[in-house]
Amino acid sequence: MKNVYEFIRFALTHAKKASAPKDGIYPIPYNKIGSDGEWEYLYGTHAVLVTQEVLDERWKNYYSPRSNFTREQYLKATEGWVERKVIASDCHGILDKFLGNNTTSNGTYVKYSTDKGAISDIDRPWVIGEAVFNGSDTKKTHVGWVCGFTADGKPLFLQVRGLMHGCVITTESEFKWGYRGLMTNIFSYEEVIEVAKVLKITSPLMRGDDIKSLQVALNALGYNSGTADGICGKNTMDAIDRFIKAHSETELPDKIAVSLTVGSAKYMGNVSKT
Repeated sequence: MKNVYEFIRFALTHAKKASAPKDGIYPIPYNKIGSDGEWEYLYGTHAVLVTQEVLDERWKNYYSPRSNFTREQYLKATEGWVERKVIASDCHGILDKFLGNNTTSNGTYVKYSTDKGAISDIDRPWVIGEAVFNGSDTKKTHVGWVCGFTADGKPLFLQVRGLMHGCVITTESEFKWGYRGLMTNIFSYEEVIEVAKVLKITSPLMRGDDIKSLQVALNALGYNSGTADGICGKNTMDAIDRFIKAHSETELPDKIAVSLTVGSAKYMGNVSKT
């Protein structure tokens, strides 16, 4: 079974970098986003090289009879794609390309997903690689995936959104989703991040991406560590104290190894009270 982080890393390398918040936490370095070519959206395609023949066929068989686009708007939206050797996909095509199969958004919800339902009915933490959907109770028509978190622990969603957008990353406020589910029928969701350093308040304060990842995890689990800035200060240590006390039957020692899970990613390392 493939690991869902492999898929999200693959998808992120095809996302439009300009859409990705610079202070977001992703399972790849920020500078790798879009590094394998930023994909565009074209309905009914599954990661195909855009040619003039492809554009003409999609206009004739889909956009002309079904969409509100005029021919001029369609040509403007796809201008330069052939010359730039653009790869195009519809919303589900990016997953189909990764898996080497062909299904639909509804198929992913029905066949692949578990622990699923309306977002308003599910209160567990968001998970990297979790699928999100729009549509109706009986048919899902659009799909995206949690691809990371904002600095304050809110989910970021990757989607191949539409002709005018392409493969982009959006926040909860930028684009609303109605349903969610874990694709556990086709993916493993466990990832381990091992951190060796002992975290404690020092002068100057300790800094690093590993600390930032821990802060994001704490925030997402409800242990507010403040802004995830990668700086180990009082708010971070207080949040660690609260987490450990909530998961330990004994008094918090001066130093302890911590395994912290968020979005099925585990932070494993040492923390210190002093």
